[in-house]
Amino acid sequence: LNELSELQLNYSLRANRPDGGDLNPFPEYRDPTSVRAGNPLLKPEYIHSVEFGWQLQGEKLTVTPSVFYRNRFNGFTSLTRALNDSVLLTTQQNLSTDQSGGLELVLSGNLGSMITANVSTNAFYQQIDASNLGYGNNKSAISWNGNLNCSIHVTKSTMIQVNSNYRSARMTPQGQNRPSYVVNIGMRQDLV
Repeated sequence: LNELSELQLNYSLRANRPDGGDLNPFPEYRDPTSVRAGNPLLKPEYIHSVEFGWQLQGEKLTVTPSVFYRNRFNGFTSLTRALNDSVLLTTQQNLSTDQSGGLELVLSGNLGSMITANVSTNAFYQQIDASNLGYGNNKSAISWNGNLNCSIHVTKSTMIQVNSNYRSARMTPQGQNRPSYVVNIGMRQDLV
């Protein structure tokens, strides 16, 4: 639109292949009542994604609001079932489809010469079809998540980094996963 502002339209098709642990059928005993095993029949998941956004770039701050739609086929999901009256088996399965649409806001900037920060959040409506697994075909929910990445340059050779992530409750074929919050803090010291 001008030197500081642009419209963006993106489409992507991404394939995620299961890793070795997700395919390994041999059970892993976490404790006497919980067993995890892979699924050798797990298929790759495919994600079609369309995003339309506006980027406004200032001297110290970049703001990018956008709307998106994602359609996922054969998405990975965890299912837990009882092996007997005291042991539960958790394994990966493929969902029939999973679609979501929502809003995303990304803020990136420098706060002086010492701090670089990136904050992103999105809210979305999600609908899953788990009828191929014997569950409902139109389960839906509204979810959101947020991320913060911050680098603090204490000196020319010392940097502290803080990364945090919050995910609200997520829908699964068997109900929902609880919200999760993670914070990682690290320090880097260059010796030369």
